[in-house]
Amino acid sequence: MISEENTAEAGSDETGLTDEENAGDESADFMDGFSDGSAEEESSDISDEFTDEGMSTEELVQAFAEAGTEDPAPWSSVDSLPAGTYENVTANLYVPGAQNKILGVNAYLNNPADPVGMSGVFGVPTDPVYNDASMVIDENGRITLTLELKNQVFELLQVKDGTNVHVKEIERSDTWAYDNVDKIDMGDGTYKGRIKKIVFELDDFSGLYTLGDCVEFGIILYDEQNPDKDVKWYVPLNLAVDFEEQKPDVNISNKAFFNDDARVGIAARGRDMDKVVADIHEVTSGEEFEKVDTYMKEHCANEPEYKLFYFSLNRTDGKDISESKIKYNLFTSVFFDIDVNDAQVYQWQGDSLSGMKTRGNTTCDYWNGQDGDIWEAVDLYNGLNYGYVVICNKQSVVKTQRTYTDDVTGISAIYHGHNQSEKCDDSTLATDTIFTAKKDNITNLEELENLILESGQSSFRKLKIEDSYKVALYRKSAEDKMLGTKAKVTCMDFLFPKALTEGKDIYKVIYDRDSKQYVSVEKMDITDEGDNVKITGVDVSLSLVQQKKQLQLYYSAIDENYVGSRAKSQCQFFIFAGEGAIAEKPTAPVSAFTYDTTEKVAVPESKYYTVEGTSTATLPGTYHVKVTLNEGYFWTDGTTDPVEFDWTIKALQTEKPVAISVLTYNGEFQTGVKAGTGYNLAGTYTAKDAGTYNAKVLLADGYEWSDGTTDALTLTWSIAKKAVAKPSAAKNLVYNGKSQTGVAVGEGYTVTGNAQTDAGDYTAVAALNKNYAWADGTTDSVKVAWSIAKKAVAKPSAAANLVYTGKVQIGVTAGEGYTVTGNTQTNAGTYAAVANLDKNHTWTDGTTAPATVQWIIAKAGQNVTAKTASKSYKLATVKKKAQSFTIGAAADGTLTYKVTATPSKKAAKYLTVTKKGKVTVKKGAPAGTYTITVSAAETANYQAASKEVTVKVNKTSQKVSAKVSSKTIKSKQIAKKNYAFTIGAKGKGKLTYKVTSTPKNGTKYISVNKNGKVTVKKKAPKGTYKITVTAAGNATYAKATKTITVKVK
Repeated sequence: MISEENTAEAGSDETGLTDEENAGDESADFMDGFSDGSAEEESSDISDEFTDEGMSTEELVQAFAEAGTEDPAPWSSVDSLPAGTYENVTANLYVPGAQNKILGVNAYLNNPADPVGMSGVFGVPTDPVYNDASMVIDENGRITLTLELKNQVFELLQVKDGTNVHVKEIERSDTWAYDNVDKIDMGDGTYKGRIKKIVFELDDFSGLYTLGDCVEFGIILYDEQNPDKDVKWYVPLNLAVDFEEQKPDVNISNKAFFNDDARVGIAARGRDMDKVVADIHEVTSGEEFEKVDTYMKEHCANEPEYKLFYFSLNRTDGKDISESKIKYNLFTSVFFDIDVNDAQVYQWQGDSLSGMKTRGNTTCDYWNGQDGDIWEAVDLYNGLNYGYVVICNKQSVVKTQRTYTDDVTGISAIYHGHNQSEKCDDSTLATDTIFTAKKDNITNLEELENLILESGQSSFRKLKIEDSYKVALYRKSAEDKMLGTKAKVTCMDFLFPKALTEGKDIYKVIYDRDSKQYVSVEKMDITDEGDNVKITGVDVSLSLVQQKKQLQLYYSAIDENYVGSRAKSQCQFFIFAGEGAIAEKPTAPVSAFTYDTTEKVAVPESKYYTVEGTSTATLPGTYHVKVTLNEGYFWTDGTTDPVEFDWTIKALQTEKPVAISVLTYNGEFQTGVKAGTGYNLAGTYTAKDAGTYNAKVLLADGYEWSDGTTDALTLTWSIAKKAVAKPSAAKNLVYNGKSQTGVAVGEGYTVTGNAQTDAGDYTAVAALNKNYAWADGTTDSVKVAWSIAKKAVAKPSAAANLVYTGKVQIGVTAGEGYTVTGNTQTNAGTYAAVANLDKNHTWTDGTTAPATVQWIIAKAGQNVTAKTASKSYKLATVKKKAQSFTIGAAADGTLTYKVTATPSKKAAKYLTVTKKGKVTVKKGAPAGTYTITVSAAETANYQAASKEVTVKVNKTSQKVSAKVSSKTIKSKQIAKKNYAFTIGAKGKGKLTYKVTSTPKNGTKYISVNKNGKVTVKKKAPKGTYKITVTAAGNATYAKATKTITVKVK
């Protein structure tokens, strides 16, 4: 191996020496290559990097990268706020990250932190400031905001109004933070001092404002040796104001939570902090502790010194902590057991660690311990999530590892770093590291081959270099591209796919571009890794200085202009070299191959020779091949003549198939020639319909028939028609008004003329389908006679008891199977209806002639009406003068009138009636009832009818009188004898007396004679007895009665 001598095991962990101390006999030229701060242990004091030459852009970016991701500016809008003065307002003026072309993150001009500590606060201004502005809202709603700009590195030179924000006042500093700048007055005399305070007037409560025409000055970019270099920025600024936290009902404040014993805590800001409590405690046992302890021991280069803590915040009112909208960070005291200058802080992820970035020292009055002391200096770490945090000593050196793969070549790099240095920690390896692998052309190929052979590193008699690859692994954003190193901790491995390296050795070659010579070549030790082989990219047995040399070449490999060290003209690449001159002579196979569908190889491909003819084949046959050596190669037997030979692949044998003999149609596909091994079927070897078919049988590739022939076969096979019985006619079909089937359809044939509705004789025709035959072997269509008989129905009868109604009436009703004529009339009379059968019916007596049925509508009874059906007159009235009235009769027939009854024959002359029905009662007509009969003559539809009209001449009423109308008799009066008295009644006509009511068993105890004498017999029962006196009346007076009451007490 050609290399520089490893003079010392310097820079190892055991010696504790720095690279500078370990330089030994290395030239100053090499060490100058690390004057940019890339030594193993970087100084934590960033201010040392700020020199009169200014901070480079790369250094500035790196300083900001240490701060982690930016914290977005807090802002919120409201509709309005009450008038008044507001202190402790959260407002921030900043360069937006999207506009920050150099840093790419928000830079807050009111945050005093800077990488060089000009304002007394070390850090970077990537975090917003809270409660540091003041605001006045007047009665008219005008908003005035005052903000101090405390950052002395990113200085504001000019600011103008925005669309909804106005610059009312500005206050400048008399001097610049960096005195030398004041001497040259910014190069053009335009600006006198930085702006340190601004008074804004805001047009609304939107909370986010953009200012125009802004000029900023990055003072740490200023180069006194190059004063003409313009380091001013022309980036518009944003102003963010959190109005919502100023609302009366919003309670936002800062609060710190401590574990004074452990000297760790949480700095928090949010709502309702008086309701927030913390759980902060060290964890020294348990499942999670065991997991962390195991991890630290496995992933730390040295015995780890660490502590494990648990953090969480909760609310005492039961609400979720998210409602407090808390921002929080971990902090540790300068008095923490592990020196803050030597501490690393990680969030435990359950199975791995993620680093938390420090935000530098902070002095705040609200970092108060529980015992009232002030934690005047704390280190703040961002990126905290609730859960577990590991704080460990840097000397523990927490290792990390990452694999990179080139998608084109498949080559991979594995870098083993550690989290102590930003040059090789988790974040750098994940987001700021690039790996490339590119195929390269080799110059002076023969020189390199000879160099390897002469070094004695190859066992091959002649060398053939196949491929060359340049690989690079480096940081992309830093000026110093080299990844970090640490003795026995960091190293680099490479994985090459076996497809690239099979049968080859791998050499690492260093080539000097200036001298155009190979500086060194080293055969690499190869370790099998599945589908890859692994080599070591950095030799950890070398001194740390030598390891850095090797690492440096992994960037110069792809950068033709890299000038970072003495290796500025050198590049490094890997080659794959195999045996180049000797080739195995191909020979004919000892025995023929047998076909098995796989490709047979008689002569394998090789870079050593050229093949003509057929060296590989799949199908049976005899092939010829010729193999000629490529220039510079020879066979292992020392000859160089071409090799020619024939080789064979034998075919497989298979039996000839035969056709299946007896197949009958079954409605499904059937196979006449079955498939088999070694041949393919064509033509018709499967069919569904009856018929004769021809199948073609073709040998498959690689096969022959068992008799040694190879001709194609034609096999004839058939499917016979299926036999079915001829159809028969259906029996006993009788007309039912619906379509009926006389011959049913069956399997294998269709039937026409087999469905009818009317009665009659029919013929159906059954025709076979193409796949069927009749059971007797014939195939002609078959005729089948069938019939539908007429349906028998009873002859109709006449409707009974029809009487004239003036409406049409049906005398004979139509029924099933026949129609009726002459069966409807209106007038009374005798009629004849005729019933006619339709073609599908017969009478129950077997006849079909029309049937005649006599039917009758009888005359209806006639109704005679009279407006005056009775009339009464007083006898006294008639005696004075005659009386008359009109009957007003009505009927369908002709009316006649006749006096049919009188009180006496003599009275007949006193009552007359005209033919129009006028009645006259003559003067002097005797009392009594007279009857007049009104007659209506018979009509065509009505019977004759009559009605009686009565005329009464009433006698004069009379009143019967009596001397004794009631009588009361005491029981003692009739105890021993009868009691008698005379009624003394008077009336017109004869008087008669009758006992009409007595008490129970009292009938025999009372009597009255024809003269009106009443006798009450002795011992008559008590009660009321009644006697009716009747006056018979006479020709003038009517009959009258009177009741006489007798009471026995």
